[in-house]
Order: sequence, then structure tokens, then C-alpha cells
Amino acid sequence: MNPSTLFARLLCTWASVATYAALAALVPAAAQACDFKTMHFENNLPRPAQVVISGAQPGQVVLYCTSMSAGCKGMREHLRKIGLDYLDKDIVNDPQACAEFDALGGQGVPLAVFKQRLMHGYYPSSFDRLYAQYHTGTAMPPSPRPVAAAPVTPAPVLPAPAAPVAAVSAAATAQPVIAKPARPGARASASVHVDDIAPADFAAYVRANHSVVVQFTSADPNCTFCVDGSFEEFNAVAASRTGPDIRFARVQWSPWSKFPRELASFVNGIPFQAVFKGGRLVDSAQGSLRFEKVKKELIDLLDQQSGAPR
Repeated sequence: MNPSTLFARLLCTWASVATYAALAALVPAAAQACDFKTMHFENNLPRPAQVVISGAQPGQVVLYCTSMSAGCKGMREHLRKIGLDYLDKDIVNDPQACAEFDALGGQGVPLAVFKQRLMHGYYPSSFDRLYAQYHTGTAMPPSPRPVAAAPVTPAPVLPAPAAPVAAVSAAATAQPVIAKPARPGARASASVHVDDIAPADFAAYVRANHSVVVQFTSADPNCTFCVDGSFEEFNAVAASRTGPDIRFARVQWSPWSKFPRELASFVNGIPFQAVFKGGRLVDSAQGSLRFEKVKKELIDLLDQQSGAPR
């Protein structure tokens, strides 16, 4: 290679590196520091009272978003459509917005804040229902709910019991039920036994049974993803995994948005399927089992945990 060609290549490489460094310098620090993801499941939580939101007017909806998220774009359009005043905060380009998002316990975008509530995700009908519940006036008209897959929830450890719980008493709280349709016309799986566990009895149940697969859900028809056939799909998975080494259970409540305090440390969206061993949450699959991706995720993690054939 002659010297002139070598020099030209070195110059080109130096220019590329310099250009990259210049572009990187333009990226705001908040984009690197603010941890967020697009929410793919409905989730509403109480608003932390101690967090001050700068620039917000009384009664105003505050929307924490990014310019890149389709869900954020849809939420902005929905708020404009129903005529609600809102404050748009960009957590990528505004460090103060990012700090507020973290202090509020933001898990993903879009995050809407109003009155005593935080609502994650782009679910217009649920937003309208919650907004009407916490504000005086006429309820907003319903909007269609988008369909999307859901992320996996981290695996915390259940709190240790105050005193040892006997397996016999825990088993007594479990009511074996034959799978049945959650709504008219839904199909049922034959010969499926799923323990129906009350939220208050759940901790004792998982400590009394070594391997447990649990579906957290609700029969409330307002939880569309809960009653769309996810009950029956869970029953079908249970039917394919017969044996004494693993138990299947369902924990449900209604209305769906009133999350039991006993489960608040690890259930922040439903439907939610989880695998417990020795009282510890070891794996999970978030979302409706009507989505093939979520169903496959549950089956794969069962294969990994128990070694059972598909």
C-alpha cells in the first residue's frame, strides 16, 4: 500500500471517530441516566404523596413520556381528543422530569399522573375509567384497548413467616376446582385441578408446597386481558403437567384494580403467571396466555425448572 492511500484511510478513520464523538456529546445525560421501557401491560398504582411535580397546575394530568414511544404518542392524542389539559414531560431530554419519574417509581412510559394515581401504559379506556373515578364529572367514553405482549417481572423473595406454618393447615385453605369457562362460550379443559387460593392464604400455601405454578388474575370483566381466555389457557398448561411434584393454583380478586396488599411486593400487573419453589419466586411470565409468546414463555420456564416434557 502506497503512503498516500494509507494516509487517506487513516484520515477517513479519524474523521469517523471524531464525528461519532461529536454526536455522542449531543445526547443529553438524562437519556443515559433515566431508566425506562415502553409498558406493554396495564398497571395503575397509588401516587407517592411526598413527590413534588414541578410546573404542574391543580387538576392537570402530568404525562411522563419520550418522543420515540408509540404509546406516548397515542396517549397524547387521546388526552387531546377528550379535551384534558396535560403537562408533557420528556424524561429523556429533561433531567428534572427524569428525577421525578424515578421518585414516583416510574416503571415505563407512558406514565400518567393525576390526583392520587399513577397509571402506566397506553390503555385509553382504563385511563378514562380511573380519571372519572378520581374526579367529579361525567365518565369519559370508552376507547379500544391495544394488544401487546408483556415484560417479565423481577423475582423478589416472599417475606419470612412470623411462625412456622403447618403444611396441613395451608393445604386446607386450597380449594381444588375443576376448570370452568371464565365467561359464556369459553372453552374449558377437562380433568384439570387448579387450587383456588385466597390472597391472604397465598404465602402459607407456597411455603407448604415445594413447587407451585400460580396465575394471578381477576374475573372482573373490566380486566380485558384477564377474561379473554387466559383462564382456560392456564388450565390447559396445568393439564399438560400432571404429577405430584408440582401444583397449580390461581389467586384472583375483584375489582381487578384493588390489588391485595399481601401481593403488592411482587404483583404489579395482571394476568401474571409465576413459578415458586420453597416459598421463593424463581421465574415468571407476565401477560395474557392468549398471546402465544407469553404462553411459550411459561411453558419454557416450566421445562427449565422441572424438566418436564412438553
